[in-house]
Amino acid sequence: MGERKLRKTDVAIGWLEGVGKGVATMFDFTKVSGNGKTEEKKATMLPDAISPTMNVRRTARDIMDGAKHVTIKRDKLEDIVKKEGMKVKLTEWNEGGIHYLSPTSPEKTALYVLVLDCMNFCFWPSHNSLLQYHHLSTSLKTLAEASDGEDEEEESFRFHPKKLAEIEESFFTEELDPLLPPGVTMPSKKERVHLLRELGSSLLYRHGGKAMNMIEKSENSADKLVDIIVRDLPGFRDEAIDLDGRRRFFYKRAQIAVADLWAALGRVGMVDFKDIGSLTTFADYRVPQVLRHEGGLEYSKELAKVVDKMTVLPAGCRMELEIRAATIVAVDEMARKAGVKAVEMDWWIWQAGERMIEKGEGGKGQILNHHRVRTVYY
Repeated sequence: MGERKLRKTDVAIGWLEGVGKGVATMFDFTKVSGNGKTEEKKATMLPDAISPTMNVRRTARDIMDGAKHVTIKRDKLEDIVKKEGMKVKLTEWNEGGIHYLSPTSPEKTALYVLVLDCMNFCFWPSHNSLLQYHHLSTSLKTLAEASDGEDEEEESFRFHPKKLAEIEESFFTEELDPLLPPGVTMPSKKERVHLLRELGSSLLYRHGGKAMNMIEKSENSADKLVDIIVRDLPGFRDEAIDLDGRRRFFYKRAQIAVADLWAALGRVGMVDFKDIGSLTTFADYRVPQVLRHEGGLEYSKELAKVVDKMTVLPAGCRMELEIRAATIVAVDEMARKAGVKAVEMDWWIWQAGERMIEKGEGGKGQILNHHRVRTVYY
């Protein structure tokens, strides 16, 4: 599954410590006017009718209105929020040094984040792969640091858009794989090559070869940046057509990319997103797994049997859509009860799940299995 270890903690810092406290400002993108006064930019919000995050919420509510396999146990949601055992110490985005952060170039940091989130999918063990999120993030960090010259414009940077647009599968076999632990392999190489090429080409031809140009076009709106990403990068377009022919929206990787950029670039200037609360939970595997384990989600006997036996579900099937939809609706409700943002509640639940996993997934008294889907979207 696409992992999030130590990378979404940023969005939850404000919940327990007060927004912005203890967060180092890395870059200042605020503009200064001719009279020397700082100009505070205001976000330009998208209308609800075309808002990608509102589309995700509409999708989730609509699916749950006719759900057959997943039930939200609302009486349990508040109990989960209050549960002492789920309270954990939240950490910073780069705690442990598992991410690359350029000390001088926001452009390089942004490119690293986008490359990382291009490849952030399907890490659950399959085909003998033991890949974990930190394996990927630290290996990409090593490559970034090895090519990090003093000149921000230097095309020798490994993740420069021109290099991404021409990347080959040899990038994995010759550069990335040797940096992974022994016995760990990178699955879905062809899919990841395609996504990286797509990213490089889009930045070159739509955004002047700059990740920061793309971010600036969001006008301080997280929702608008999600829209730009899913518009320009089909590999982030996490959508499905249900059995009734209706288009369904989830946008997990697009939303997590926005949250990561927000954290990695210091939450100021171009990434001072005035509507960061518009992001939904990142509907993947771990959050519904924890919610089900804690009684907040209840699966039908048919679905429970499939999940518990670790049977792979077809991408876009009714069962998968209901799991993801229920997760979004449930986390929104939990966030409202706790008075926090959905992304903050998401991380709280996810981190609690990681603690459970460390005790042994599937063991007696431990966390229940998560659903399995082969997809590039999460």
